[in-house]
Formats: sequence, structure tokens, C-alpha cells
Amino acid sequence: MSRRREPAVLLGALAICLALSVVGAHDRCTWLLEVAPIFIGMPVLVATYRRFPLTPLAYRLNYVHALILMGGGRHTPLHVPPGYWM
Repeated sequence: MSRRREPAVLLGALAICLALSVVGAHDRCTWLLEVAPIFIGMPVLVATYRRFPLTPLAYRLNYVHALILMGGGRHTPLHVPPGYWM
């Protein structure tokens, strides 16, 4: 994958994962509160991409962090699957 295309691919995958995370969310209000940083941070990264591009590692780490936030929003901290057996 080209380094120029990687942020766009990650953003597209993030949008798909975000749409999937809201389906079946335990509580929609909690989901919205958990994923709110994504709705704030990602537009900032898109708006500043040309002037202040980050490294590919930084974009990947932001993507992983957004996935963690989506998982927390979908399941809520009490209902996270590994939490059932802990």
C-alpha cells in the first residue's frame, strides 16, 4: 500500500468499523460518549493532513486507538466480552 493512500484506506476502514460498532451497541448514549473523541479527532487529522502530515506509524496508532474506543462504546466497560469471565 502506498504511503500516500494509507491514511485514506485507514479512514475508510474506520468509517466501516464505526458503522458496525453502533449496530448492536449496548447503550447508544454510552456509545456516543465513548466514540466522541473519534468525531473530534479524525476531522482534525483530515483537515491538517496536507499542512501537518503525521508519520504512517502515528496514523496506524490513531486507528488502533479509535478501534479500542469503538469496542468500549459498543460493549460498555461492564459488558466487555473478556470481562464476563474475569
